Amino acid sequence: MRFGVLGTGFWAREIHAASIAEHEDAELVGVWGRDLAKAKALGAQFDVQGYDDLDALLAEVAAEVGFYDQAHLARHFRRFIATTPGRFVAPGGTDGHAEWGNGADTRN
Repeated sequence: MRFGVLGTGFWAREIHAASIAEHEDAELVGVWGRDLAKAKALGAQFDVQGYDDLDALLAEVAAEVGFYDQAHLARHFRRFIATTPGRFVAPGGTDGHAEWGNGADTRN
């Protein structure tokens, strides 16, 4: 399977991207971050592209994994995550970390 990582903080770097890179049946295809420099730096650690445009990363992942288009991927994302990809990473919204663990905001 192919994956994109959303975020550039500790969890994205040390847990998500590292785990995907080490898994024999998974491939990291890109990293998105609000700060392009951080996204590119994290992407370089794993030899993938860094993005600051979520739509571009989702389009890349959608095409790579066989979704018809970005909307097809977004429907599946919404079904499993209960929100759209854009709301998932929106400033002031949750990026998937606030509801887990101790509730600390880990966005970078």
